[in-house]
Amino acid sequence: MEMLVIHGGSAVTRNGVIDDAVIVVRKGIIADIGVKGSVRPPSGAKTVDAKGFWITPGFVDIHVHGGGGNSFATSDPDEVIRADRKSVV
Repeated sequence: MEMLVIHGGSAVTRNGVIDDAVIVVRKGIIADIGVKGSVRPPSGAKTVDAKGFWITPGFVDIHVHGGGGNSFATSDPDEVIRADRKSVV
C-alpha cells in the first residue's frame, strides 16, 4: 500500500485553512488531515515538505481571463501585466 504524507504547508479544506498541516494519503485518497501533532504520520510513508506552500484540492479552478478590469486577451503587454498583478489574491 503506497502512502504519502504532505506536511508543513497551509491546507485549504471545506472548513477553512489548516496551517502547519499534516495530510496522510493512502492509495491516492486523503485518509487523515489535521494540524501537526493531531495526525500521526504512518512509518515508512513517503514525505513531502510543503512548508511555505499552499496545499489545495485538485478541483480548484484557477482559470482567469484577467483582473482589475484588465484582460489577458489583448496585444497590449502593459494591460497583460496589470491583469496579472490584479488576478493574484
